[in-house]
Amino acid sequence: MKVLRWLLPLVSLAIVLAVTLWDLGGARLGPGPLHPAHAALPELAGGSHCDACHRAGAGIDAGACTKCHAPIAAQLDVGRGLHGGLAAGLQRRCGTCHPEHHGALAPLIAGHSFALAGFPDANAYDHRHVDFGLAGAHSGLACTQCHVAADAVEPPAGGRYLGLTQACTACHEDVHRAAFGPGCEDCHGQERPFREAPGFRHATFVLEGAHRRVACADCHAAGTARDVAALRRQPLPARGCGDCHADPHGASAPRALRLERTADCA
Repeated sequence: MKVLRWLLPLVSLAIVLAVTLWDLGGARLGPGPLHPAHAALPELAGGSHCDACHRAGAGIDAGACTKCHAPIAAQLDVGRGLHGGLAAGLQRRCGTCHPEHHGALAPLIAGHSFALAGFPDANAYDHRHVDFGLAGAHSGLACTQCHVAADAVEPPAGGRYLGLTQACTACHEDVHRAAFGPGCEDCHGQERPFREAPGFRHATFVLEGAHRRVACADCHAAGTARDVAALRRQPLPARGCGDCHADPHGASAPRALRLERTADCA
């Protein structure tokens, strides 16, 4: 009777162990394989250099993560960017959002990562932590239209989301060929089609009548003092009519057509 009392728990334990081993397919017990992105690193080759990422008795070492991921370390140091804006309890718990030892099947950015950062839907991230806010037409773009590797299984060397310049010309052709300077958004904004330039104001010389049909370069030739880029650095007074048009009423006109004080033709 005493033997039977111990036999049942032992048999139950043996069944549980057998089912577990069968479910694992005979694989070794312990951490699973590294993600291919980490397994490809020489310092982690073979998966036997545990101390490269782990501290004894302390789990994942955040310092080891930021040693390789320097841009993230910079965000944490200055409190900016997506990682710099995380709650203090999350900033050093890298494994909470970036699981490892699940092989290639589990992404290094977990599905709940953006939710923990305050964005339940990753596609709704509004760039509030970076300098380039998503407004107007940019707010409707899919992440992959700018961050082409956002959904890649293996991230590129520079990361999925970092490394892009926020200059307009990084994505858009500069049809002015740098003649109007780098501040495209000053005239074009982000709300309307590029050709409309709702922010452009020709305040010092109102473009009316025939002047509306003159090409910009006809008055603002590249490389001159009135090149738009030059005017942004050193504004000049608006030109008078006589600066561009010959005066038909001046000294060279027939006597009957001569007029005094004809500077203001309008």
